[in-house]
Parts: sequence; structure tokens; C-alpha cells
Amino acid sequence: MKSRCLKIVAVAALCLAAGGPALAQSGLTKEQGEAILNELRQIRLLLERQPRPAAVQPAPAAAPRVRVSVTPGRDWCRGREDAPLTLVEFSDYQCPFCKRFYATTFGELKRDYIDTGRLRYVSRDLPLANHPQARLAAKAARCAGG
Repeated sequence: MKSRCLKIVAVAALCLAAGGPALAQSGLTKEQGEAILNELRQIRLLLERQPRPAAVQPAPAAAPRVRVSVTPGRDWCRGREDAPLTLVEFSDYQCPFCKRFYATTFGELKRDYIDTGRLRYVSRDLPLANHPQARLAAKAARCAGG
């Protein structure tokens, strides 16, 4: 980026320095051309004083695969047991974000991935302490089989 800006400044300076007929045709006076040249020189000095950007860091290595055991009966599961991917969701019955996920996204996820056998979906309860009814709701859902 810095070298591109310096090239632009240099080209503009050359055009103005070549000046003469070009300045007359553009409607600029010699004083205006000199003012522009001075400003371009100041910009160039500022650009040259900018610190060089740090080298780009390589992307971190991919996280190792983790095997998660899913216990039928303990976990609420949807999808084939032999699906190539398993998604484990931790949910709170009073969480507004969990509610929004079910209202807006879960249907598509079910249709496109769970129902096609590409994904096994596992839901685990994670009632948060700041949601006073979440633990009771999780117990009620488990008793109801949901």
C-alpha cells in the first residue's frame, strides 16, 4: 500500500513538474502547481515516515479432531447414528439466543443436514445461573421426553 501511494505521488509530481503547456491547458497557474507539488512532497515525507507493516503471520494449525461420546438416553439426539458429522449443542431454555436459533435456523439445519443423513444433532442442557427457571425447565423437558 505504501509503495503504491509513493508511486502515485511520484507520478503526480512528474506531471506537475513537466508542467508548462499542461498547466496552461488545465487552467492552473504556476503558483497553484507549485502549491500542489509542495503538498505532494509533504505527503511523500509522511508516507516514508510510516512504520512498515508487520510480517503476515501464518494461519494457526487446525485444531486436532476430538471424539465426543454421545449417550443415548442422556442426550437428546436427532439424525443417523452413523452420520459423518455430529453437532453437540448446549442450550438453556431461558436463553433468548437459543430461542432465536430454534426460530430462525434449526428448521433449515434439520432439513438440509439432519434429514439428509449428513449430520447427527445432539442437544445437551446447560442451564445458566442467571436464568432462574432454566434448570427446572430442563428437568421438565427431560421428564417429558423432549
